[in-house]
Amino acid sequence: MMSDFHTVKIRRWLRPPDPSTNLNEARKRRHEGTGTWLLENPVFREWHSGSRRYVWLNGLAGCGKTVLSATVLDHLIKGHDRLVLFFFFDFSDATKQTLDGMLRSLAFQLYLAGAVSGGPLDESFKAHRDGQEQPTTKTLKEAVGKMLAAQQKCAIVLDALDQSTRRNELLLWIKDVVSNSE
Repeated sequence: MMSDFHTVKIRRWLRPPDPSTNLNEARKRRHEGTGTWLLENPVFREWHSGSRRYVWLNGLAGCGKTVLSATVLDHLIKGHDRLVLFFFFDFSDATKQTLDGMLRSLAFQLYLAGAVSGGPLDESFKAHRDGQEQPTTKTLKEAVGKMLAAQQKCAIVLDALDQSTRRNELLLWIKDVVSNSE
């Protein structure tokens, strides 16, 4: 019960945007079999097996990338072989337009995943006067980096990067995560 209360305190402190609303909307728009071609693509299979560090889908606005992201997420979640984190950038929600918002969401998803990765966030919470002060984006980057390093196998799906208001900062973070050997 104390653990649940602490999780509530961490959520209240981080105020992480909830990407599940975007995922659920994309699932509603998806038709049966959508994205099968992607899941069977050799590039995707290389990424899924771990021999490729990332896959980048691009296309015009409205071409279905978000629905494909939902297909990929459902495939990964169904596999039960890795921790799956996700975030949907979204013009209609200011909290889902920044690197800071994404980091808050990923940090909380990692925190919910278990005690192994939760330590850095607990330390940050304490360092910020038990949640009385907000962490900086730099602090969130460091905490998420440490939490990711504690994972055995993890996939991160990010959608609608073009809807980020600080795209250069986001792309630098992605580059750092992809190039990090841990």
